[in-house]
Amino acid sequence: MTGQEFLVPGDAEILEAFGVESEATDGVESTRSLRLAAGVGDEVCLTYDIPGRSIHLQWFRKGVCVLDIFREEAVRMSVNSSEGVTTLSLTFESGSLSGELHVQVWPTLSVNDRLLAH
Repeated sequence: MTGQEFLVPGDAEILEAFGVESEATDGVESTRSLRLAAGVGDEVCLTYDIPGRSIHLQWFRKGVCVLDIFREEAVRMSVNSSEGVTTLSLTFESGSLSGELHVQVWPTLSVNDRLLAH
């Protein structure tokens, strides 16, 4: 590990953007889960381990997992809701790689992932 912190928004900011709060996973406050309804039959589940700097993102369509991403070396998570578009963004940095994962939750669900060498 590089010693960087994984900066995450507080529950109030998540609640304001998505209308739900994250929850402790298995009773561990530093590992959180966020379930977001995204359109008819779609759901995004994000589990993030703050001290472990890792995330697990799953996209379910009508109960079937259509996308499953696990990534380590997370440094920042942010949420944004403006002009009718609600997004969740994650930034990763590890040695010679850096990347971003953007999840648009509303009005339609989409996932954009970029991981590049620098």
